[in-house]
Amino acid sequence: LCNQLQPPWRLSTPVARILVIDDTGVMRNFLREFLTEEGHDVDVAVDGEDGISKALSGDYCLAFCDLHMPRKNGYQVYEQVSKARPDIQFVFTDSMPDAFSERLGESGRFFILRKPFDLQQLRHVLASLVPGAVRHAARTRQ
Repeated sequence: LCNQLQPPWRLSTPVARILVIDDTGVMRNFLREFLTEEGHDVDVAVDGEDGISKALSGDYCLAFCDLHMPRKNGYQVYEQVSKARPDIQFVFTDSMPDAFSERLGESGRFFILRKPFDLQQLRHVLASLVPGAVRHAARTRQ
């Protein structure tokens, strides 16, 4: 789905559909606001179970997913969603680094953003995973 994006000059069309899965309201709101300002269509989920439900029923190409959440952790969300929707790319966010998150990061299969992260880190991840994200964002800010 990320490969079927609209050209950056069609500013009324979102660049990508993104799902934010985080049990912390402040983080959900921050990511939703930032990603929306960058031109993306963003939905949020309040925990792992909600994230699985929305990811499986939505048209997303990217998910920002907290690793440590109630009801299902981020990796459990990834495992369940990726079986049915391997096209959704995952970026994990983590405020409590542990051996598990270190192994995920070292695998090279995932981006892991350590909280607190800055906007440049977030833009770098978007540029790596969503074609046209940076060009689109630059045009919308002019």
